[in-house]
Amino acid sequence: MRVLILANDYKTIANFRIELLTAMVDEGFEVHLSLPKDERNELFVKMGCQLHENALTRHGTNPLKEISLMKDYKTIISSIKPDLVLTYTVKPNIYGSLACASLKIPVMNTVTGVGSTMQGQGIVQKFMLSFQRYAMRKSKVVFFQNQANMNLFNLKLKNDGKITLLPGSGVNLKNHPCIPYPDEKGKIKFIIVSRLREDKGFDELFEAIEKLGTRDDVEFNIVGWYEEDKYKEIVSKFSEEYNVVYHGEKTQQEVQALIAQCHCLIHPSYHEGMANVLMEASATGRPCLASDIPGCQEIVDDGVTGYTFAVKDSGSLKGSIEKFLALHYGSRKEMGNKARLKMEKEFDRDIVIGLYMQEICKYK
Repeated sequence: MRVLILANDYKTIANFRIELLTAMVDEGFEVHLSLPKDERNELFVKMGCQLHENALTRHGTNPLKEISLMKDYKTIISSIKPDLVLTYTVKPNIYGSLACASLKIPVMNTVTGVGSTMQGQGIVQKFMLSFQRYAMRKSKVVFFQNQANMNLFNLKLKNDGKITLLPGSGVNLKNHPCIPYPDEKGKIKFIIVSRLREDKGFDELFEAIEKLGTRDDVEFNIVGWYEEDKYKEIVSKFSEEYNVVYHGEKTQQEVQALIAQCHCLIHPSYHEGMANVLMEASATGRPCLASDIPGCQEIVDDGVTGYTFAVKDSGSLKGSIEKFLALHYGSRKEMGNKARLKMEKEFDRDIVIGLYMQEICKYK
């Protein structure tokens, strides 16, 4: 069986779908990937996949480049003649689906989140919804990662296509083992792992830190790269005036080690498909504080495995931090243990791979 995967970058596959690639290669499938150029793509070649690099830009909106991307997809699909195409993230979902429809190739999409352009109720959201609905109308399967996104899209598929809900991308419990909870000699450490941009909730985070004041018993660790340069000055200021430590971008292994050193993860995002960082921190045995939104609500049980707070509300975020700080050490540790158990029961990546392979193998 010949399978082609279309995605927006290396990390989309390497961080969250590498086990699916392994499963397909082990099954004897001929696996092809179409991704933007990245020297790290060599990993997939070493695994036994065939690589087709393209000129996709994640945030670009140039109509000529978008048309060019669809032409690239059609050329690649016509050349490979896959039995099935899998697509991930917005642009591959749209242009990959349109290309497959024109060439009568079966396609399965995964909606990993609605993205910043889909927030609000304006004309842009309506257009993007309509465009994606149209593009995916003939898909064989559309996977969603939370019920709210599924409801928002309200897809009506043709030709007996089906819509399936997944527990996100799942979490690899072997790669993210439960690590003993750190002691509390010195500071209680929080960690935020995210690209630094407004819709990841950094304005509210810094407002909450400012409202907490200069406490000597608390430390905030930030891991991620700047997608909006305005935060460089803010991070520099807060690093000098408060207990804020900026670590920059790190590898997965380095992020995991930093999470293990901390007592709690904070995730103040505005929107999510299913927040992978929450699953990874929970698997490690760390409580999480997260926005009370779809994609976080499913992972964090309020008052059990962490706390949720009102999205875009620095006062609510501050309140959650204070509630966590008011807990006894044993209660914080128990929250982490319950978070790990929840991942084992509901979010094991093997569950996700099984659901994918069940659908993929129908086209053998």
